[in-house]
Formats: sequence, C-alpha cells, structure tokens
Amino acid sequence: MNNPPWGRLIDSIGSDDFFNQLRAWLKLSCHVDHIGLFQLHESTISVIACISPEGSGLATERIGRYTSSGLWRFDPSIHHIRQGLKTQGRQHVRVNLDGLSKVFRETLYRGLGDKVVLSGVRNSGAYSLSLFRDDSQNRFAQEDIEGLMHLSESLISAVAKHCELRNCRAHRALRAPIAEIYACIQTEHRLTSRELEVCARIIYGMSHLGIALDLNVGEETVKTYKNRAYQKLGIGSQRELLMWYLSLWNPFNH
Repeated sequence: MNNPPWGRLIDSIGSDDFFNQLRAWLKLSCHVDHIGLFQLHESTISVIACISPEGSGLATERIGRYTSSGLWRFDPSIHHIRQGLKTQGRQHVRVNLDGLSKVFRETLYRGLGDKVVLSGVRNSGAYSLSLFRDDSQNRFAQEDIEGLMHLSESLISAVAKHCELRNCRAHRALRAPIAEIYACIQTEHRLTSRELEVCARIIYGMSHLGIALDLNVGEETVKTYKNRAYQKLGIGSQRELLMWYLSLWNPFNH
C-alpha cells in the first residue's frame, strides 16, 4: 500500500471537490476503483455519495439497487458492522463476495472482485465507506487491508467533517433572508432583475400568489418570469433551483 500526501484531500473538505480528491487518494494508496459512502441510522441507511472513475456509473447503479430494492436489509455485513459500532465505535469488514447469495453476486457485485468496508462513529453519526476493486484487478492484499484499517480513523473523520460542513452550509443558506438570497444569485448574469427577484422568493419559500403580492404583479406574470428563468438555467423544478442556489452560496460572503 502506498501512502500519498493528505494535503489535497484535507484542503478539499467541505468543498465540491472532496469526493474527487477522496477517490484519487484511495486510488493512489491501494487501487480502489469504486466507493460507496453511507450514514447508518438506527433502522435505515442513507447514501452520502457514489464515486466511480469518470465515465463510469457503476457505483451509482449498484448502490442505487442496494438501497432502493431494500437489499441492504439482507446484507450480512450490515449486521456485523452495526454490532461492532455499538461495542467498539468502529468496525472493519472484508466481504467475501464468493460467499454471498447468488442474488447479491449477480445483482450487486457482477464485475467487482473485492470489497472492504470501513466504519466508525463520530459526533454527527455513524459512517461507512465501502471500497471496491474491479474483478480485472487483484484482490486487496493483506498489506492493503492493514493499511486501510490503520488509516480508517482519519478517513472516517474526514468524511464526517465534510458532511457536517456541507449540512451546516446548506442550513445557513436556506435560512437566509430574501435580500441575501438575491445578492447571492445576482451573479447569474443570464437572468433579468425581475427573474432574479422571483427566483429569490421561490428559494425563500413563497408561493406564486405571495410573490405576486410582494412584487405587485399578477400571478401569471410571476409564472412567466419563473418559467423563463428555469429555461435559461436549464432546470425544471424548485428542487433544482434550490440545488443551483446552494452551489452558488458562499458562507464567507454572509
């Protein structure tokens, strides 16, 4: 196992580039091809990220099946991980893919040759990193596994801190007043001032009628400005508008 420098990974915590840097670091250190990041709750799990090489959607596809179909509930490694987290606050598992049921192998692990899971508990919750190698590669050597276990505390801390910062950032952004939202999105020069005013109020949570009354225009006019803005931004829903806003929001400007 190699030991690449941590600088870029640590510097990227809280940024949009964090998951790219995490994959690059794990690829250099022990040739990890795909990564699944989860937060473990009492009776459910939530996906934080699915990371594969550029041009590959394998992690997104397989983890999507794993969660949406409920297969994770029948994953023996999940029970083992939960037990370890309760008793030790951490757990590391190397999954024997050959020993899994045919459904698991064919549905989730076709094309994959090895899997190691690192898990740990932090103040913000329990986190799990699933690390995969393609079946075209050799399996993880014992040296790789020992190295990953040695570094797992730092990796889990980096993921947890990134999630905490991103959640805090989103919380602050969504609590911003209309004037602050407008100041943030006015950097988008494709939109007119009226389109920006309407978008700022949609982000704030106002209805079409509320925006019409606030701007002293008709409700249909509000819808026209909204539709024009959505078309210019290449989006089609309020959720996409919120995601666009969050991508622009900078906590150091507010």
